[in-house]
Amino acid sequence: RGLGDVYKRQESASLKNLKAQLRLADIYLAGHGSPLDFPQLYVQLHQSVTDDKKVHKNIAMHLAKLAEKMPERVVNAAKKGKY
Repeated sequence: RGLGDVYKRQESASLKNLKAQLRLADIYLAGHGSPLDFPQLYVQLHQSVTDDKKVHKNIAMHLAKLAEKMPERVVNAAKKGKY
């Protein structure tokens, strides 16, 4: 998994592709990518909509793990869509 893969995932995630957003979260949580990009992904996941309870639970898990890696003020700003 190279830097090019991270960039491709970022592009797909920015297009509101939920599957790509979740995969990008996995990549970030595995230690790849820049922590400076975490807030933008957090916003995207926080604003995502699904009626699938399993997917919703997966989103919540990724949000919680991303939140552990960011200062509280950044998480609060991301929840308000400020990134």
